[in-house]
Amino acid sequence: MTTVPTDADLLVALSMWIDDGNAHRGTEARTWGRLAKVAEECGEVIQAYIGATGQNPRKGVTNDTSLVVKELLDVALTALAAVEHLDGHRGNAMDALASHIDWVAARAGLVDGCPGDDGCPGAECERCSSGRFVLMCADCRSYAMEDAR
Repeated sequence: MTTVPTDADLLVALSMWIDDGNAHRGTEARTWGRLAKVAEECGEVIQAYIGATGQNPRKGVTNDTSLVVKELLDVALTALAAVEHLDGHRGNAMDALASHIDWVAARAGLVDGCPGDDGCPGAECERCSSGRFVLMCADCRSYAMEDAR
């Protein structure tokens, strides 16, 4: 039976593949390259949006927003791979993203949870360690308990 790799496994493999291809560079240079690549991908988002909106009169509309979405996903993937690189390829980037989404949602007031601001003891905090938040419906503003993890 073949084991299907998880998204987290594939992200680690992609990140390691990038590092292996840059093994001849020093540690700091590899990290700078990873961070610069995120910025370079952001430029491709802008280029795709200019093409989707026809903002270059010489070229006109060259693509639709599906290319913008693809480029945004490239930014996200590149950033998550850089997180894996910084974390030693331990497979934690996807969980870190989920935790960050929880934190931002709590900070924005979309869920009733501790956003982990100053004074929050983190793992000792009952709301942070439970992994449960009260989710607010953006349309009707009603609440429902769901497991956020």
